[in-house]
Amino acid sequence: MKFCINKKVDFPIYQQLKEQIKYFLLSDMLQAGEKVPSPIELEKLLKINRNTVISAYKELEKEGLLVGKRGQGTYVSDNINDYNIKRHNKELLTLAEETIEKTKQLGFKPEELFTVIFNYTVLGVTDSKQPCLKALLTESAIQDLEYFRDVLIKELGINIDICLLSELQDNIDSELVRNCDFFITGFNHVEDVKAIIEPLDKEVIGLMAAPRIHAFMRIAKLNPGTKVGIVCGTTHGALNMKKAIEDAGVQNITIITCGAENKKQLLEMLQKVDVVITSRVAFNTVKALLPQQVQLLEFFSELDRNGLQMLKQYINNKAALK
Repeated sequence: MKFCINKKVDFPIYQQLKEQIKYFLLSDMLQAGEKVPSPIELEKLLKINRNTVISAYKELEKEGLLVGKRGQGTYVSDNINDYNIKRHNKELLTLAEETIEKTKQLGFKPEELFTVIFNYTVLGVTDSKQPCLKALLTESAIQDLEYFRDVLIKELGINIDICLLSELQDNIDSELVRNCDFFITGFNHVEDVKAIIEPLDKEVIGLMAAPRIHAFMRIAKLNPGTKVGIVCGTTHGALNMKKAIEDAGVQNITIITCGAENKKQLLEMLQKVDVVITSRVAFNTVKALLPQQVQLLEFFSELDRNGLQMLKQYINNKAALK
């Protein structure tokens, strides 16, 4: 970890320090509870005013990332692990590297990319020519539906409404359904959605969703003979999850499946297992009933990055025709 500043750019030095420390946190170069250099140390190292460092530290303390301990110095907050997990730090760093490389391939400087991002994120400037497309996202579970909606809004920058798949037929004549430009759903639901909205003559885009690789890795590392409970919203969903885990080559554990809708069976299962693996749909139900000695593992589906890129291209093409 090496601190540095660039005095040649029109970007406040205290802000450079702030963003650099955030980068160290995201890249795991700074850990929870670790002491950061004192203002005097950075003053000497970077040849800047120590008050500049103090200003940066105070703002990071307000954001809950640093903690000042009187007479001891400034430390990374103990809650910083939550900051890292929520932001999927490694994926973010990879995205940044790929974006910078793509920027260079297009003939632009990384500094020009920064200008665009700064205007979009800090100043709130947007492309006034961006069309107001509206999509309708439909899925079988409300928890996945709401989560994927939030992800897609951030990724795509368009209006996205939601409707449970089980309610789509009943809402076929509603403004919500008729006013959308296209539909988005899980790849396994594409044909069902097409059948329902056939009279509307609108396109249905299917996206793949699958658990992240680290979820499989954590399961594969369980001790041989570990009794594992798999819980999804329904028994059918739990059986599908079991198949996905077995297809990934995990064979050293004993698996019991259960749907969250069968509370009696769920309670019985929780008393027999060492570990519970749960979907996003069943997570809160399982967590509320979980015995203290049982380990809880998340097996949440995430949208496929390649699919998102293809969807972005589809939206750009559709926007050009609007």
